[in-house]
Amino acid sequence: SSLAGTPLLAIRNAGTTKVTGTQAGNEDYMPFVREFTFIVKKAPLTSSVADCAKVQGEENPEFTINYSGFKYNETCDVALAKLPTVTTSATTNSPEGSYALMVDGAEARNYEIVYNNGNMTVSNVQRGDANGDGTITVTDIAVVVNRILQLDAEGGYETGLDANRDGQVTVTDIGVIVDKILSLDRKS
Repeated sequence: SSLAGTPLLAIRNAGTTKVTGTQAGNEDYMPFVREFTFIVKKAPLTSSVADCAKVQGEENPEFTINYSGFKYNETCDVALAKLPTVTTSATTNSPEGSYALMVDGAEARNYEIVYNNGNMTVSNVQRGDANGDGTITVTDIAVVVNRILQLDAEGGYETGLDANRDGQVTVTDIGVIVDKILSLDRKS
């Protein structure tokens, strides 16, 4: 009989496993008993925290950890006895700059964990500067107003800022309103 393609032994956990092979013996073969020791090393698993950004004065965002190297279609919920955590020195009011995001602390029976730290960029964008370019333009105002309206979308109130009444406050709407304000100012 052939052993090719027939798995007789599958070891799925890291560590030392002893296997005893036996053969009863017959007219062609002698009896056989032998112990074999298999040492299975932990597989490498990379745990990386994704870079992110926030504006000074905002709470730190929820950090995203990505994994690479799981075996047998495992996930972090199955393979890790303890999930990693991310720490940073950045707080709500940390000044503008780059802050290290350090990932550490995972525990796993079958994986040797390698950590890749990330960075969080804190910007000091003035309120109302929706695109973060340092100036407040009509486009920024439209974005901010739409964000405010989205917060009250279920309330369904109407606003005088929607000049063409299409349900959205656009740059055109803001322009119309600004023109009206400027024309009033010119008439005074």
